[in-house]
Amino acid sequence: MNEIVEARVKLELLEKQEQKLVEQVYSVRAAVRAQRSKLEQLVKRIPPPINRLPNETLLLIFKLSGHSSVLGLTAVSRCWRNAMLQCPTLWKTIKVTPSWSKHLVETHVTRSSQCPLDIEIHGWEDGESHEGLLAMLGVLVSCSHRWYSLVIQADVSNSHLNKSLKRINHRKTYPSLTHVSIKKIPLLLYGTAKLCHFYAGSCPRLEHLELGAEFEDSSGFQVPPSLTSLAFGLGDSGPSSILQRLSLQKLTTLSLSGSASGVQIAPHSIYLPLLEKFVCEASGANVLIQAIMAPKLVHFEYNPPGWNYMLDNNCRTPAHHGVINLSLSGTAFRCGNETVDFVFPAVRHIDLGDPEVAFLVFSSGNGSISRAPDHWPHLESKVVGQI
Repeated sequence: MNEIVEARVKLELLEKQEQKLVEQVYSVRAAVRAQRSKLEQLVKRIPPPINRLPNETLLLIFKLSGHSSVLGLTAVSRCWRNAMLQCPTLWKTIKVTPSWSKHLVETHVTRSSQCPLDIEIHGWEDGESHEGLLAMLGVLVSCSHRWYSLVIQADVSNSHLNKSLKRINHRKTYPSLTHVSIKKIPLLLYGTAKLCHFYAGSCPRLEHLELGAEFEDSSGFQVPPSLTSLAFGLGDSGPSSILQRLSLQKLTTLSLSGSASGVQIAPHSIYLPLLEKFVCEASGANVLIQAIMAPKLVHFEYNPPGWNYMLDNNCRTPAHHGVINLSLSGTAFRCGNETVDFVFPAVRHIDLGDPEVAFLVFSSGNGSISRAPDHWPHLESKVVGQI
């Protein structure tokens, strides 16, 4: 009997201990749930990592985001909106495209405060309405004193380009405009939009000018003497009258494309005293290259689109004796066997974009590349493209 009693007492004690443990488990579980809920609330109060970034870093991310307009980003959070509204430079790029509207342009103009504006016009095909384009340009022309750069891409149709330039020319001056790039110049513009007046009379601080392919010279074409960089595609009229007539005393970079075939100009007749970089992608440019006198030229690139002799063997004067960096490329390139090294005697770095070019330049006649040590004593590096 005593054993039975003892067993029952022990069982009762174990059951009570079990009950306490169960109650303790429930209590711990409840505490866990409460603590988890508290932790979640605390986490929610912490700003997201991107909102804890310094404003300078956050604004840099916005600038690199690639969005056509930052307006959509302002709806993400109050933090983002406040940061963007406090940074006028985020709003200074205005893309005049069919996907934009007059209201969006007005928003950018207002929120950019007094920052210089970068204007980009592209995407206007023949099927697009002129009204939207002219409405946006109307807003922008009203703040012409803030224009810093103007880029009109090649995907703007002739009719839209014509109307755009007419609207832009309606304003007499763009005092802060320093960069102009118009990728395509239809001939009809010269009689209707007075394109040449836009550069000469409207942009007194213009420094960089890029015009499209097949540019046709006009007797009234002028650019301000502040110009330091000029790029254009040669048309049938050739480049000689432009380069000789314009005041280009401050020009440091010149880029030419198109065709210079048939140009009649005397050697060393174009004097560009400050020119440092000359990029020539024009065909038939041998006469033009010999005509340019640039005592400070240090970088020369030649990439003809068709079969050309860069210089003929009769040119025995080192017209570009200061060139240090020389780049010759294009499988269609040919040169006089004894000319390149003579006209560019001071070359230190040469980049030949094609093995065929390397053979033509360096061949000593028996197929070996051995001319460099004898004819370019200052040569430090040579890069030859792969086959």
